[in-house]
Amino acid sequence: MNPVIKICGMREPENILAAAQLKPDMMGFIFYPASPRFAGELLKAEVLAELASEIKKTGVFVNAGINEISDKVEKYSLDAVQLHGDETPGIMQAGKGERG
Repeated sequence: MNPVIKICGMREPENILAAAQLKPDMMGFIFYPASPRFAGELLKAEVLAELASEIKKTGVFVNAGINEISDKVEKYSLDAVQLHGDETPGIMQAGKGERG
C-alpha cells in the first residue's frame, strides 16, 4: 500500500503553486474562520484551477452547514471534503440530494 500525501492549510497563491510542484496526492484548504490557516479571501479559484488534476483539492470544514460546503465545493471545484466538527455522515448524503 502506498502512502497518500496531503499538504494542508494552503492559502497563498505562490505557496499553493510551489507545493504543487512536489506533486502531493491531495492539497487541503481550511474553511474554518477560527483557524490561523483559514483560506478566507486569500484563496483564489483561478489558482486552484491551475493545479494538476491528479492533485485532489480538499476543503476542510468544521461544523459548517451543507449550503456553505456546497458553495465552496462549487466555487473552488473541490474534489473532496474533510469534516472536522460534529457533523454526521448524513450531512454529505443530504448534500448530494440538494446538489442533484
